[in-house]
Amino acid sequence: MIASICDPSGVAVLPLQGALCCHNGAEALSEAVQALLNDRRRNIVLNLGQVKPIDSTGIGHLVMARSLVINQGGQLKLCCLTPKARELLEITRLIKLFEVYDTEEEAIASFDTTVPAEKKEEQ
Repeated sequence: MIASICDPSGVAVLPLQGALCCHNGAEALSEAVQALLNDRRRNIVLNLGQVKPIDSTGIGHLVMARSLVINQGGQLKLCCLTPKARELLEITRLIKLFEVYDTEEEAIASFDTTVPAEKKEEQ
């Protein structure tokens, strides 16, 4: 199970741990993101600092999570990528899809939380 942490600014942080691959973790990521969306949480940071290993299924679930969040009017950002995760995203050129930050604090600060995600679409 993936537990989320809510920053006082309203940003949900998912600190992922362990494997993010076809046999472990990938589906739990999608379920955790969907649960946040069901809870009307639209600004999400995935902390990948403790993810080892990651495979193509895990990368696919990251892309799917991004699509789910964007379709709900939110933003999904990544932080603390391991060298292997960064390498996989760069090789597949998927790194261009994500906003990536070195630290969790930088990722949280990058959200404009003064305007709710639902209102940003209207602007």
